[in-house]
Amino acid sequence: MRSRTSLQRLATVFALAIFADLALAAPATTVRVQFQDGALSLVARAATAADVFKAVADKTGVRFVVDAEIKPDPITIDIDAMPLERAIRNLLTVIPQAAGHTMTYTRDGRGAPQLVQVTLFGPGKAPAGGRATVYSASGQDTSLPRPTPPAH
Repeated sequence: MRSRTSLQRLATVFALAIFADLALAAPATTVRVQFQDGALSLVARAATAADVFKAVADKTGVRFVVDAEIKPDPITIDIDAMPLERAIRNLLTVIPQAAGHTMTYTRDGRGAPQLVQVTLFGPGKAPAGGRATVYSASGQDTSLPRPTPPAH
């Protein structure tokens, strides 16, 4: 009877050790975003680019247009209270498939420039040329904008 109890305990310990190893081996996906007073804080751990772009768009209102050929690996990054444009440029450095990007601005109510869209494009592509995926804040229009002619 005593040896059977010992075997059960050993089996339980062994099972717990396997589960602990699996839990440590599988990275937890995390995306946390804060945007306050023009500063972006972002913590992403093994997160998809879609989750990261969507979370940033929801907090900042900035729309991300990503060339369909760009298939980023999971993103791990830590940005602490950095000015928005600089934070986004740092985020884009972890996406090596992007050959370049553009940032589109509008004027806010005081006439100051306000970032409204970031476009990532693949090698040999023009900005927003071809198929793209749009990540925008919830409830925001996801259709690609049509260029407007400059005012004269």
